[in-house]
Amino acid sequence: MLTAKRIISYCKNSYFLTPYNYETFDDLLVEAKHIAKYGDIPSCRRAITMLNNDPKLDYNIEVVISKRVKKELQKKAQLKMNSIPKATIKTGKFVVYFD
Repeated sequence: MLTAKRIISYCKNSYFLTPYNYETFDDLLVEAKHIAKYGDIPSCRRAITMLNNDPKLDYNIEVVISKRVKKELQKKAQLKMNSIPKATIKTGKFVVYFD
């Protein structure tokens, strides 16, 4: 968790290396690859996702997520998509009566 928090603070600091976080970019990559194995933890997923947006990173780091957590995330995404209001267009002839 501490490593994930350090990576998140690096990302929030506009991707600048600071002495109290990491000395070199390679140290950051080593720790990022280490926590990528723990994709079931939301903080680790968030840290790796934020790190993948770094312009200095040549490749994306893949997060390892178990099947159970993948299903839960898909369900959450589906619920979120279902809650968005949608407009529907119906075509055809309609009769309106006024009393």
